[in-house]
Amino acid sequence: MSKMVDAEYVMEALDVSRATAYRVIRELNAELESSGIRTIPGKVNLAFFEEKYFALPGEGGASDVR
Repeated sequence: MSKMVDAEYVMEALDVSRATAYRVIRELNAELESSGIRTIPGKVNLAFFEEKYFALPGEGGASDVR
C-alpha cells in the first residue's frame, strides 16, 4: 500500500462524504506544512492520518512521520 492516501480512502475509513474527506486532508496537510513537511494536494500521509484519527491518547506515533 502507498504511504499516501487520497479522498477515497479517507471517505471509506471515516464513513464521510467526499467533501468532508477533502476537508480532512486539507486540515491534516496544513498541520504537516506548519511543521515544515511538504505535502501533495489531495493526498495525505497514511501514518499521520491513522495516528490523528485512530491512535489512542498516549500512544504517540505522529513523531514517526516527521
